[in-house]
Amino acid sequence: MFLRYAIVLFLLTTVAALWGRRKFRLAYDAGMLRQSKGGITGAVLARRILTHAGIEGVEIAVGHGLMPDYYDPGRRTLFLHQRHYDGTTHTALGIAAHETGHALQHAAGHRPLFWRLSSIQATMSLSLPILLLGLLCLIIPGLGKLALFGLSLAFVALTGWNLMTLPTELDATLRSERVLDEIRGRTLASLDEYESVQLIMRSASAAYIEGVFAPLSWLLGRIRKPQ
Repeated sequence: MFLRYAIVLFLLTTVAALWGRRKFRLAYDAGMLRQSKGGITGAVLARRILTHAGIEGVEIAVGHGLMPDYYDPGRRTLFLHQRHYDGTTHTALGIAAHETGHALQHAAGHRPLFWRLSSIQATMSLSLPILLLGLLCLIIPGLGKLALFGLSLAFVALTGWNLMTLPTELDATLRSERVLDEIRGRTLASLDEYESVQLIMRSASAAYIEGVFAPLSWLLGRIRKPQ
């Protein structure tokens, strides 16, 4: 019975994770086809948001690895993937603006930011082992139902933790949106461009609930588009 409940929860969290990922990818791919008419890059937009908000001392650098786009409060550094750092697409601007929202949270002393960081660290540390063990369960039937039950609960806990910190992602987008709304006339070429960037920002909030699929998405991305 417990295994049945675990499988049901696994399916529910999987649907939630895949929904968030698909919502993000649709907006991301569409935004990659649209260029900023003013030629502004993600790094420049992030700096303008920080400057307008009166935040100094935050470095903006190129990020690498499994999650190249994130804000590190310990180092007060905003990391952006190369294509978002110097890219001029609506996607680059949206991702940069969303991640800058975390720097705004840090400056305001928003404690849930640190809970979210703990969630990301746990996801990065545990998701790949969970994924590999899950594959072993499928390949080696002798591992039994107990192993499958444990892995299902681990996945549910990991994805559930990401879901609970989703408000922190939404809050980051809202904080950045408020600043961007004040400077958009000097930063973005038109209302249409602003709304497109805004869509990317909001979609990015939903993308980070993908939990255990994060390393798989990264691996597939490396295979499809080597950087």
